[in-house]
Amino acid sequence: MTALDAVADDILFQDFVHVTRKIDRGDSARLRNNNSTLQLMLHTVFVQHKRDRGTLAATSATLNNVNKIIFLRIVCRLQNLLLQFVRRRVTRQCNRREETADSIEAARTVLDPNVLTIGFARRFATYKRAALFLSQIDRLHDLVTDSNRPIQIIFAGKAHPADDPGKALIQKIANLRHDAKVAGRIVFIEDYDINVCRHLIQGVDVWLNNPRRPLEASGTSGQKVVLNGGLNCSILDGWWAEAFDGRNGFAIGRGETHAQDNVLDQRDGEALFDVLENQVVPLFYERDADGLPRDWIKMMMHSISSLAWRFSAHRMVMDYAKNCYVPAAGGLSCDMNHH
Repeated sequence: MTALDAVADDILFQDFVHVTRKIDRGDSARLRNNNSTLQLMLHTVFVQHKRDRGTLAATSATLNNVNKIIFLRIVCRLQNLLLQFVRRRVTRQCNRREETADSIEAARTVLDPNVLTIGFARRFATYKRAALFLSQIDRLHDLVTDSNRPIQIIFAGKAHPADDPGKALIQKIANLRHDAKVAGRIVFIEDYDINVCRHLIQGVDVWLNNPRRPLEASGTSGQKVVLNGGLNCSILDGWWAEAFDGRNGFAIGRGETHAQDNVLDQRDGEALFDVLENQVVPLFYERDADGLPRDWIKMMMHSISSLAWRFSAHRMVMDYAKNCYVPAAGGLSCDMNHH
């Protein structure tokens, strides 16, 4: 190990001192907390990756030692917390709109913890295509109302005050509550803020991102979902074009573009439903003899082990220190190519 490696690794180590101290104290009550347990899993990923000098196979092998049932229980617990939050917010929205007593009562039991939950929360800029789901409404109805393998979708977000098309998208999605075929399965959470985002990224099964390629700059919300065991289903744009390996989530389309937006939107809409119908839904509902979605858990584990350390501020700071700051501090020139 070189001196530069030691300095960069020490930066990463210091970021996890607080988690290690929890282990050293033997604070079992603290470790039973959902977030603390997930922190320990991520501690395993980052530290093992550091020790093995970036060997993904070793990092994955270490994470695979985590008890799958305990991991799944944590994920289910986080989803239950999300559904409780959504029900409170939707009930509050119904009361504010002075809706009927039946509507308010339905809001208290909206969504099902046993159903595949998809989340979409971000700015409602038109290029992010929040309404791409509505491009094939019959297929959407079929997915939502399937008696054996249904889906449910939670939307949240805001548009710029001067963005009338964005506000129209929000109105279109929010009004789906009046569609009897999707009532109770598609909800829109108003007043989007950090708290709403926090609940969503911690509790959804799948995080949807379907911008019009190539306009996505990054996609940091999807990176945060990884840290909570959620899987990404995204257009191959932004970070996902680099991150997707075929086993750590789902890709919508094949990274194609088109000069005409309407043609591209039609193609991507078809690709979205194809991946949901043929990949996401079957994998989520496939159960073994013990009733566990083993392949789904395997994909979640691979998503964490292949992405959590790589798309993080920890890795970024380590790279800056190793490749920029330390060489600059000991060099004779500001030219990074000069040694």
